[in-house]
Amino acid sequence: LQREKRDLPHLQLDEATYFVTWKTYQDRALSDAEMKAALEALLHWDDKKCRVYAACVMNTHVHWIVRPY
Repeated sequence: LQREKRDLPHLQLDEATYFVTWKTYQDRALSDAEMKAALEALLHWDDKKCRVYAACVMNTHVHWIVRPY
């Protein structure tokens, strides 16, 4: 387990698959265009720097299952 100190602590375990989730600031609802842009951003590095197993963007939060290479 590697720990990096930045603005927030970052933990990384070699060959791990991560379930990542976050919500919008003050539960602000995203527009359809913003949700589409967020999904495109999550999928951008698939098969380049990571494997994206699942990504779900809802109007106030996101779930992402990803394994970095």
